[in-house]
Amino acid sequence: ELASLGRVFRSSQPVELTEDETEYVVRCIKHIFADHVVLQFTVQNTIEDQRLDNVTVAIDTDSALFTASGEIAAESIKYGDTQNCFTVLERNTD
Repeated sequence: ELASLGRVFRSSQPVELTEDETEYVVRCIKHIFADHVVLQFTVQNTIEDQRLDNVTVAIDTDSALFTASGEIAAESIKYGDTQNCFTVLERNTD
């Protein structure tokens, strides 16, 4: 689904967004494209007896540089599993 964005110029190192002791462990990697930035969120479910469905990360920004233009959800994350979801930010050309 992301192939239409072109070639990745650079990817960051993973950044921890939560502490390891929280219910869900989340890390983020930024992938830089010519006209987009893709945020890859790696989500680990650490709560027993709970399954996470249709997982996305909402981005709230008032930045004039980027607009959230798409999401790719993680369909299902069972206890102990780790899955990726993505948020696509498009560069504003105005």
